[in-house]
Amino acid sequence: MLIPSSYALALAALCAAAFLWGAWANLQKASGKYRFEYFALYFSVGGLLGSLIAAVTLGSMGSDLTFEDNLVIAGRRNMATALAAGVLACIANYLTVAGVAVGGMAVAVPPTFPF
Repeated sequence: MLIPSSYALALAALCAAAFLWGAWANLQKASGKYRFEYFALYFSVGGLLGSLIAAVTLGSMGSDLTFEDNLVIAGRRNMATALAAGVLACIANYLTVAGVAVGGMAVAVPPTFPF
């Protein structure tokens, strides 16, 4: 498994993830033919498939345990908790997308980030 070895690498990975997280709105505008809600669903499925491919391929790199080894070691309760957190985050993201489709970006996004 690849783990960032320094603070700078971890910060770069965080910035890349934040950039890709916000890319769906730009990609939706570029595609133009899909409805906003359907595009978010397709984007989520693509993200899931991409993360599984990355876990299997990049998870085998490095001198530490592989992705498959970590799956064997992890407990079922931990995996169920991670799955529940992912489902909850997906539902929250989908509701935000629905709010953006109904009220626009300026109305839907600020209530989700109240700081």
